[in-house]
Amino acid sequence: MQNSTPGAIMENQETTKDKLDRLIPLFYVNDKEAKQYIEVSEGYKKEIKQLMLDGSIEEFPCGDLRATCKISTREDFNQDRLLAKIKQLGVQGIIKTVEVVDMDALENALYHGQLNAAELVTCRESKEVVTLRVSKIKKK
Repeated sequence: MQNSTPGAIMENQETTKDKLDRLIPLFYVNDKEAKQYIEVSEGYKKEIKQLMLDGSIEEFPCGDLRATCKISTREDFNQDRLLAKIKQLGVQGIIKTVEVVDMDALENALYHGQLNAAELVTCRESKEVVTLRVSKIKKK
């Protein structure tokens, strides 16, 4: 068996400084390229969505790809209106001290019948979201 000294072992191992010297430039270049690709891709996505919406096209096959573009509505609570309504209704334990509604407590109160969801309808907001999906067409 060879007699190894700690210094000899360190010479064979890449030091933290060496690893950082190697990894930081690699990360920088790759991260910068990724951000550029995302920016280009987002531009394409925006234009495709607009073309499909303007043409009332929900689905478009393109070679071995298929693009679908759908409008969906996502609802959420208007925090100011919801806060005022919860205060008005006097239900305790739902409003946090920073004056935001504790959504878990609200859900629990609705589930256990402490609140009627119909009373909160004026606190809801709807938002249209356009979703674009492009996927490979499955071959049969």
